[in-house]
Amino acid sequence: MNKTFKVDFVGRYTNPEMFTSGTGRYFLELYKRLGSVLDIKIIDNSLYKLPFFKYTISSEIYKLKVLREHRRDSVMHILSNIDMSRLYRIYSDNTIVTCHDMVPFIYPEYYIGDKSALYEMIRAKKIITVSKASKNDIEKYLKIPSEKIQVILQGVSNEFQPIKLEKNDIFVKHNIPRNRDIILYVGDEQPRKNLSILIKSFYKLKKINTNVMLLKVGKSGWPGSRDLLKKLIFNLKLEKDIFFIDYVPFEDLPKLYSIASLFVFPSLYEGFGIPPLEAMACGVPVITSNTSSLPEIVGDAGSMVDPCDIDELTKAMNEIIITDGLRKDMIKKGLERAKLFSWDKTAKETLKVYEEVYNE
Repeated sequence: MNKTFKVDFVGRYTNPEMFTSGTGRYFLELYKRLGSVLDIKIIDNSLYKLPFFKYTISSEIYKLKVLREHRRDSVMHILSNIDMSRLYRIYSDNTIVTCHDMVPFIYPEYYIGDKSALYEMIRAKKIITVSKASKNDIEKYLKIPSEKIQVILQGVSNEFQPIKLEKNDIFVKHNIPRNRDIILYVGDEQPRKNLSILIKSFYKLKKINTNVMLLKVGKSGWPGSRDLLKKLIFNLKLEKDIFFIDYVPFEDLPKLYSIASLFVFPSLYEGFGIPPLEAMACGVPVITSNTSSLPEIVGDAGSMVDPCDIDELTKAMNEIIITDGLRKDMIKKGLERAKLFSWDKTAKETLKVYEEVYNE
């Protein structure tokens, strides 16, 4: 395959802040590997730079129609199910959709967008998804045949590796207290991320281990969530023990992982779950949920807990922090586990799907 093979990437990725999200990372890592061997055109449907009055559905329809006339022989890859819309009907030939999760169906109360548009995925020639768990969910909720769905696991970016503390300037840059055991969470604050349970478990942990602190990295990502979490923190008198850092540039993430004593990811549901892998790649023990795709991704390298059981999570956190042998064993297993997930492999398998769709 060479540069004459055309692929159109559809997504909302002109905003650099997207590159720290799972879907943004997916776009960036695929483009880095396939952009040099394919003729890739990026169709950005992001509106973050545009005043709302300048945007109309009719203008988007016109733009896609014009593009379609000039690139009839291309494969279109809609990089996330959140980018599905009824405009997809205009451009349905040779279309691939990556479905990262089934949140709109499993947790409809936590989904703001138009769920009905996701039914359009059945018109795609192929659906890529990121875990066996997500494939099972797609089959269950959309009744799409199994043979139409291809599981392609995501990877860990090469930048994620352990960074020695003496070379790590992240404490000063983000005003993070030193000499405390840092429990880290990276991600947004959607209700399904289950941060209230993490905070309540941390509160119980503080009663038996006074040297711990909780560091939450990432934007809120959900209306009103930060205020609710801050209220909970205030009521539990944890203002001096829980710290928030909003958006950080991509290059800061490996440094933040590397200063943590423990990474906790108590999500109720994930289509894949990149942060636990990133933490393991940086040499950090991981606690995560025993639900959805997370056992499939983390395997026996992490500690699995019931995400709704405060006592179980508290016990797991304390045990890992105070047991040096357990920590070392989890770090070793985590580093090995993370090596199994490669963006090079993701790109190679995705390229095969492009070829299959184009040649059908």
